[in-house]
Amino acid sequence: MSNDRTESFGEPGADREPTADEEKAAERAAENLDVDEVGEHYEEMTERGAHQKGEGEIAP
Repeated sequence: MSNDRTESFGEPGADREPTADEEKAAERAAENLDVDEVGEHYEEMTERGAHQKGEGEIAP
């Protein structure tokens, strides 16, 4: 008997429709969003994660 476990994941998706309050909050947030700043942060975190050592490192 093998102890190997495999996981299967379905397609990601919402579990429900957003409420009216959630939609309004998303619209307000979108007005204040700096796409360039978000992109820079994403790139920085991607680079940092690619070189993570120690705890949190993903072994090949």
